[in-house]
Amino acid sequence: MTKTVLLTSFQQSRQDQGQDPYLRFSISRWQPAGFAYPELSFLAPWDAAGRPIRLRDFAGSLSSYHDALWQRLVEQRGKVEEFLDYLPEDSQVTLCCWCPYSRPAQRQIKQFGTFVCHSMVVKPFLEQYPGVSVQLDDDRRARAVILS
Repeated sequence: MTKTVLLTSFQQSRQDQGQDPYLRFSISRWQPAGFAYPELSFLAPWDAAGRPIRLRDFAGSLSSYHDALWQRLVEQRGKVEEFLDYLPEDSQVTLCCWCPYSRPAQRQIKQFGTFVCHSMVVKPFLEQYPGVSVQLDDDRRARAVILS
């Protein structure tokens, strides 16, 4: 029995045919206009004080950004496990954020050809759990920076 998680953008999630809307969730700090997915704030890039965790706050240090995100996920482990336990066996779930359609991600793509997204830290965190398979959308597979 596997729980399959797809990491994608809000924009791409609209094109995802055949998926029940209630199995789509937001893992961003806020959602674009026109979206009202249930929010998984414990997977969003917020620190314990409720401040955003942003790459620019780490002077571009990918390892420091990764470490801050990972630490926050560790702190939220109980909520993550509750969510995973809530999902039915053999479920397919879509977790959405803005990337790569946010302005910062678009600037990164223009400058470097890649983008940095917190979902690339969420992926290995969720993969620690038995029976959880995490897939990336085409944008993440092709251009996201692997944060590890």
